[in-house]
Amino acid sequence: MGEAESGCTQKEFNQFLDAFIASPAVRARYTAPQVEQRGFRQPSKATGSSLPASAYQSLNVSHVDWQFADSASVARWRADPNQPYTALDVKFEDLPDGSFKFTYQPAILRDDEEGDGWTVERHIGKPAAYLFSWRSGCWQLTQDYR
Repeated sequence: MGEAESGCTQKEFNQFLDAFIASPAVRARYTAPQVEQRGFRQPSKATGSSLPASAYQSLNVSHVDWQFADSASVARWRADPNQPYTALDVKFEDLPDGSFKFTYQPAILRDDEEGDGWTVERHIGKPAAYLFSWRSGCWQLTQDYR
């Protein structure tokens, strides 16, 4: 919980997100009571549905080493290390109101061999995103774009 709180205090979204991904307790604390569902291709158009915070006890995004990965594929990989996990291409968008949009998409990534990143070879799935709104001194997961 301390890493998330420190991320909030310092307004360091990446630090906050790392804690949010890693900890069910952090997700429970920093998820809005209802998370609005929106279409990824038409984000301004609400689908009219929302999910309770309890639906976000697990997230579609995990970490493996220093890489973002699809949570379901990571679970399979942990059960059988011969099964590959699916890497994610991610983007962070700092919005004018203090919110952050975190977009992710399954991809085949290639190590850039410079030790500081990955290059997308191609996307292999549909994009999705989470919106974290700045509320009461920290971010809260408030919208899910599919």
